[in-house]
Amino acid sequence: MKYTTSIERVFAAVFFLVPLIFFPKTSEVFEFNKLLAVYVGTIAIVSVWALEMISERRFVLRRTFLDIPILIFLFSQLISVILSIDPRTSFLGYYSRWNGGFLSLAAYAVLYWAYVTHVDGEGVKRHVKVLLFSSVVAALWAISEHFGASPSCIFITGEFNNNCWVQDVQSRPFSTFGQPNWLAAWLVAIIPLTWAAKFINLKSNLLNQVFYVIASAILFAALLYTNSRSGLLGFAVAFGTFWGFNFIFNFKGSVKKFLIYVALFSALFLLANGPELLGRLPGPADSGTRPVQSQVQAETVLQTGGTESGDIRRIVWRGGVDLWRAYPVFGTGVETFALSYYQTRPAEHNLTSEWNYLYNKAHNEYLNFAATTGTVGLLAYLTLIIFSLLQISKNKFLIDLNKSQLKNPKTNHSLEQLGQLEIRNFRTALLAGFASILVTNFFGFSVVPTALLFFLFPAMASSVNGNQKLVISKIKFNNYQKALAAVVLLITSYLLLVTVRYWRADYNFAQGHVAKAVKAFPNEPTYRIELARLSAQDGDVGAAISELRRAKSLSPKNVKFLKMRVDILIDIAKTGHFEVLPLVLETLEELTTLAPTDPSVYYETGIAHGVLGNEDEAIAALDRALGLKPDYGAAKRLKEIILEPE
Repeated sequence: MKYTTSIERVFAAVFFLVPLIFFPKTSEVFEFNKLLAVYVGTIAIVSVWALEMISERRFVLRRTFLDIPILIFLFSQLISVILSIDPRTSFLGYYSRWNGGFLSLAAYAVLYWAYVTHVDGEGVKRHVKVLLFSSVVAALWAISEHFGASPSCIFITGEFNNNCWVQDVQSRPFSTFGQPNWLAAWLVAIIPLTWAAKFINLKSNLLNQVFYVIASAILFAALLYTNSRSGLLGFAVAFGTFWGFNFIFNFKGSVKKFLIYVALFSALFLLANGPELLGRLPGPADSGTRPVQSQVQAETVLQTGGTESGDIRRIVWRGGVDLWRAYPVFGTGVETFALSYYQTRPAEHNLTSEWNYLYNKAHNEYLNFAATTGTVGLLAYLTLIIFSLLQISKNKFLIDLNKSQLKNPKTNHSLEQLGQLEIRNFRTALLAGFASILVTNFFGFSVVPTALLFFLFPAMASSVNGNQKLVISKIKFNNYQKALAAVVLLITSYLLLVTVRYWRADYNFAQGHVAKAVKAFPNEPTYRIELARLSAQDGDVGAAISELRRAKSLSPKNVKFLKMRVDILIDIAKTGHFEVLPLVLETLEELTTLAPTDPSVYYETGIAHGVLGNEDEAIAALDRALGLKPDYGAAKRLKEIILEPE
């Protein structure tokens, strides 16, 4: 029992921290810290779980309906990692994103199995309370930002205003999530839990019921302020799912509550400048999906302004489909979209305002799986979704209870029957929240908080009834138990140390202490390429080239790194070391293969040939750049300079 209690408490800590944790001095303020919190929680849970099995001399695992689909999904992802164009990225996740790498997927799966094995219905209730509390805090945080005062700024600058962010968080608050759409995706998944709040306490009084109505209002108000169209669409699906099922099974008992929430949400909608929001609703694509950094410009994607984000997204989707066709079976590798998208990037992309941004996601979770893990990975993911929906909606109480009792709210139910009714409502809320995640993922991609719910909502549905069969295989430890426990604790300590070192490495990297970052994690190409740049600035050409080679060996097909390699080598050449120019041309030749529609590659090629005096080759490269992007001003000017008579 003590092991179960410890594991339940760790889960409570994860549910509390993941929505709220952030740290402004790491390279990525939000997602990085949230994912490491998940890793620490997973390590702690697995450690306690292992000690439990050693102590009880048995293998403890509760079998569920979802076991085989999860294993199939993980196996498909593992094959994709092995065949990946960049296995390191596929395992750890793309640096600055992380979530979605094989390691994170494995962690979520382990958390699922730990949850269904150790958490019962009462534990689920306690966790729902924690989720609602942390979500209300995050929502109030966002509402405060909307009115001009971000609590985040207290931690960053010591001032209670919005000046610590370069983004307009008053127009589109993001709270502790780092991006408005990510906050919206979390809110629409959590809001349905407030509609089934009686599940937490069957004997709740009127005051408690009012509290959950207020909590629902706070979450919905924060959702409105995010101005997330995909979030509002996800909310519509969640709302329709929850109340639709309630009308089917208990129409008379649901009408009053339904009308209360309709009136409440309608009033909030109008108070939050409803007419303006209505003007934004046509077309489900969101504007502004650029991740937020504290005083740091984000490196990617669909920002507000310029070309309409829906138009850009359609271009990216077309490139993603072409990438899927090029790698139809296992894709290019888990989480390698940032590396591989350049291969099939439509030339039309060059005519948008974001032609030179790096896209590390397809901005459609399903297409992202198709492009990076192929048809096998996509089918495994869709299978996991279908079985998750079945597990959440599977409820014997829907057929065991007398239908006349269900439809008559004045029936004098026993406490056990009331509990069954509320479990049904709770599972319906989980189904509604899960459905909303499927919607928001269609117009974006999963992040740490929503990925956690994606795996643990089905786990909660499985645990709330506690009717799974416990599989026990006895293992004889005899006198070796203490030795085994010591091994477990040593492994746990090592894994926690590695996690802390990884966090420290990123912290040092963000603070400009690159050498310390490299020392902590020598095989991280992001650190190596930056160390090469610093070495070049210091005039240590040999060290710079050595670091560039090391970075390339670690991530040979990373277009971003190869572009940085070119820039660093050109800077070195400007100091008189023209011997590096052939290496520049060699790298640019690789880039033309990896990114054939990127005009900046041909522009850089024109620069290199111009320095070498190869005017014909320079003009040919610049013409290629202008053919891909006719309004490329820098290429036009360089061509004029080269053609200018001496």
